[in-house]
Amino acid sequence: MQKLIGVVDLANGTITSRRQDSLTLDIPADLDWITGGVSVNADKLGRYQTAAGESRVYLANPRLLSGRAPGEECLVAAADVEMSGKTCTRRYQIAMVDVDD
Repeated sequence: MQKLIGVVDLANGTITSRRQDSLTLDIPADLDWITGGVSVNADKLGRYQTAAGESRVYLANPRLLSGRAPGEECLVAAADVEMSGKTCTRRYQIAMVDVDD
C-alpha cells in the first residue's frame, strides 16, 4: 500500500490525503492567486490567468508530489481528468504539502 501525503488547499484550507504519485507543478510567478489554478492538456500545455488578467500558455513540467518538501507551496493536480471539451485537461490548484505528515 502506498503512503499518502497530506495536501492543504490554500484557497479554502481543506486538507486531503493524496497519493505520492499525484502530479504537481511549480507556481508561475505571475499567477492570479484569486482564480488560483492552471489547466494542463495532454500535450502538457498549461493555461492560466495572470494577476493582471492576461491569459498565459506555457509548456508545463509536472513533478510527483513525493518530490516536494513539507511546507512547499505548489499546484496539485485534481484527481479527475476533465473530458467535457475538445481536449482532455487536468486542473491544478494552489496547495501546500502538509507539514504534519
